[in-house]
Amino acid sequence: MFTSLVEHIEDNPRLADPHPGSPIDLLYIGRLDQKKGLDYLIQAADSLRAEGFLFRLRLCGDGPYRPRIEALVCEKHLEKYVQFVGFVPWGKGQWDLY
Repeated sequence: MFTSLVEHIEDNPRLADPHPGSPIDLLYIGRLDQKKGLDYLIQAADSLRAEGFLFRLRLCGDGPYRPRIEALVCEKHLEKYVQFVGFVPWGKGQWDLY
């Protein structure tokens, strides 16, 4: 599944990096809960890293699944790529992240 995601990014000119050499910014805003599928997001980030993509993933939110996601990020050696921002209130705080 994630290999096809990487291939889709590489083969789609609309997704081409407008600033070659600069990291792609990825953003998640929401509760850190098992139901949100964050394991898949971290697996996708690991696939992107393995393919040599430069990216930054910011996880905004908090919740009971945060320790599990932090452990998965460490297990996959993604600390350099993934930033845990914590809770960000609705409104300007979130809009500034985009």
